[in-house]
Amino acid sequence: MSRGGKVKIFPISVLFWNVRGLGSRGRRAQLKKIIQDHQIRCLCISETIKQNFTNRELNAIGGGMPFTWEWIPARGHSGGLLMGIEEDFAEVIKIEVNDHFQAMTMVQKEDNFRWRLISVYGPVKSRPFSMS
Repeated sequence: MSRGGKVKIFPISVLFWNVRGLGSRGRRAQLKKIIQDHQIRCLCISETIKQNFTNRELNAIGGGMPFTWEWIPARGHSGGLLMGIEEDFAEVIKIEVNDHFQAMTMVQKEDNFRWRLISVYGPVKSRPFSMS
């Protein structure tokens, strides 16, 4: 809280996108433009349909901004998750992954606010799954 009892608000742009394939240069360029145009600080991309990413690809997607990246490879020609947190915005202190989710716990640099971003993607299951 700031003086006078008002809450200080820090706008954060988070992108969630089922991209349906991130293998083409054009799609990566489109993602890069969205990140730059909207000052995206956190992103959760599903359906990357990629097994892995090179540092060069990730640096290009981030448009020169440093990101902490984590991904889950696709299985065959479906799935794949990519999560990124812009490093000037927050420090990632914990990364968790499972077959169908990824999570990053972070501390924002401007105000030391600690929070957790979770991206879930996968088949519907009749029984609950654990994120631990």
